[in-house]
Amino acid sequence: MQLLIPHRISRIMTATVLALLAAPTMEAQEIWPIMGERNYFRLEAMRSSFDDVEVDLANGIAEAALAISLGQRHRLSFSLPIARFSPSESSLSGSLVGNPYIGLDFGASSTGWYGQVGGRLPVASEDEASARFVGLFTDFDRAEAFILDVVSITTTLGYRHHESSGLTIGVRLGASGWIPSGDAAGDTEVLAHYGFRVGYDRQRAILGVGFTGRLLVTEEDAEDRATHQVAFDLAYRFDRVIPAVGLRLPLDEELSSDLNAVVIVALKLLW
Repeated sequence: MQLLIPHRISRIMTATVLALLAAPTMEAQEIWPIMGERNYFRLEAMRSSFDDVEVDLANGIAEAALAISLGQRHRLSFSLPIARFSPSESSLSGSLVGNPYIGLDFGASSTGWYGQVGGRLPVASEDEASARFVGLFTDFDRAEAFILDVVSITTTLGYRHHESSGLTIGVRLGASGWIPSGDAAGDTEVLAHYGFRVGYDRQRAILGVGFTGRLLVTEEDAEDRATHQVAFDLAYRFDRVIPAVGLRLPLDEELSSDLNAVVIVALKLLW
């Protein structure tokens, strides 16, 4: 399945976007969850920018997410992403609804061990290829949200330590399986994902810096099996309303040769 290899995705995206611009005018499950937040609704906008294409403010991903408590230690999580390709000097824009996520989170509080297991159903359309590739690049840590004809299953085990001083330290390790469905050809792919985050969380202020990576386990001969990113986040609690901003930067050439940065704005409502 060639789409699963980062440098091949890069080549396909660049060729697709440049070809569209040259044509005649026509077209989270959360990475670092806080288990003490039992029920919430979150809106998130990720604005991505690229080297070879000038895009406007709407280019990127919008996602709606919902978490519902199932008691003291479990909660259901749902999310639906929408990707948009929005070039500044062309009418070839387009939007695409991605693969929805449903999962189960395990954990009792805002500190300690937690787990996540979930999956995505392959409902993304084959249309709007440019929007699909924008989705893949904008949130590569959750690229399965826009992969075609693949059922994905993801499991994660993490630990979050919270000192009384406000210092927080988080680690996460997990795996994803991408299983071809429908007319898709190819083998099942397995990816490992991992991350580390250091931050501050006391009273109302939340800030941190995190490192995440994905390793394509089943492609031993691939030149570029891993992708890595660094992210900075800042949030503030207004009782049950938490606005947040963030910045994510690619660390590997296979992503950074096309993707400059992703700016994130989010709003979470707790109850």
